[in-house]
Amino acid sequence: MNAFRARQGLGPLQVSPALTRAAQAHAEDIAGRSFTQYGLGRSGSIWVQKQAASR
Repeated sequence: MNAFRARQGLGPLQVSPALTRAAQAHAEDIAGRSFTQYGLGRSGSIWVQKQAASR
Protein backbone atom coordinates (compact mmCIF):
# COMPACT_ATOMS: atom_id res chain seq x y z
CA MET A 1 0.00 0.00 0.00
CA ASN A 2 2.77 2.45 0.84
CA ALA A 3 4.47 1.76 -2.50
CA PHE A 4 1.24 2.72 -4.27
CA ARG A 5 0.94 5.84 -2.12
CA ALA A 6 4.56 6.77 -2.90
CA ARG A 7 3.84 6.54 -6.65
CA GLN A 8 0.98 8.98 -6.07
CA GLY A 9 3.26 11.39 -4.24
CA LEU A 10 1.77 10.59 -0.84
CA GLY A 11 3.52 9.72 2.39
CA PRO A 12 3.35 6.31 4.04
CA LEU A 13 0.42 5.27 6.15
CA GLN A 14 0.94 5.75 9.86
CA VAL A 15 -0.75 4.38 12.94
CA SER A 16 -3.05 6.88 14.60
CA PRO A 17 -3.10 6.36 18.38
CA ALA A 18 -6.39 8.28 18.67
CA LEU A 19 -8.05 6.18 15.97
CA THR A 20 -6.69 2.99 17.54
CA ARG A 21 -8.19 3.97 20.92
CA ALA A 22 -11.54 4.80 19.32
CA ALA A 23 -11.62 1.50 17.44
CA GLN A 24 -10.76 -0.44 20.61
CA ALA A 25 -13.48 1.34 22.60
CA HIS A 26 -16.00 0.61 19.85
CA ALA A 27 -15.00 -3.07 19.71
CA GLU A 28 -15.30 -3.38 23.49
CA ASP A 29 -18.72 -1.72 23.40
CA ILE A 30 -19.97 -4.10 20.72
CA ALA A 31 -18.52 -7.14 22.51
CA GLY A 32 -19.99 -5.99 25.82
CA ARG A 33 -23.45 -5.90 24.30
CA SER A 34 -22.99 -9.28 22.55
CA PHE A 35 -23.56 -7.52 19.24
CA THR A 36 -21.81 -9.95 16.94
CA GLN A 37 -23.58 -9.56 13.59
CA TYR A 38 -22.36 -6.09 12.77
CA GLY A 39 -23.69 -4.45 9.63
CA LEU A 40 -25.73 -7.22 8.06
CA GLY A 41 -29.22 -8.45 8.62
CA ARG A 42 -31.80 -10.30 6.59
CA SER A 43 -32.06 -7.35 4.20
CA GLY A 44 -28.28 -7.26 3.76
CA SER A 45 -27.81 -3.88 5.37
CA ILE A 46 -28.41 -2.52 8.85
CA TRP A 47 -28.99 0.89 7.23
CA VAL A 48 -31.83 -0.49 5.08
CA GLN A 49 -33.42 -1.91 8.23
CA LYS A 50 -33.06 1.40 10.09
CA GLN A 51 -34.59 3.33 7.20
CA ALA A 52 -37.51 0.94 6.99
CA ALA A 53 -38.07 1.15 10.75
CA SER A 54 -38.16 4.95 10.63
CA ARG A 55 -41.00 5.09 8.10
